[in-house]
Amino acid sequence: MGGCDAGQLCLYRSTQFRTIGLETTRTNACWKLLDYGLTDPWNGISSYVNNQRVSATLYRYDQEWWITGHIWDGTFSSDSTSNWSFRKSHYVCTGNATPWS
Repeated sequence: MGGCDAGQLCLYRSTQFRTIGLETTRTNACWKLLDYGLTDPWNGISSYVNNQRVSATLYRYDQEWWITGHIWDGTFSSDSTSNWSFRKSHYVCTGNATPWS
């Protein structure tokens, strides 16, 4: 789906899986979403595909770390723009990784 291969997590800057922002096969790592145009001041994660066997966790930092959402393994959305966590999170981490470690 959306050009996202088996074993990959794919996060898109536009709906309908059109503009890839981040794609990875790493299952225990974190990425700063700002570096990929996937948070303010842009649209955020507008669509996604998680073809990994691990979930991804979305984090936001406002004086402390907050879990803002999850991208469960084996799930996808062609339009996640109405979900606040997909627009306002600062990091995404796969597996057991956290942005503070």
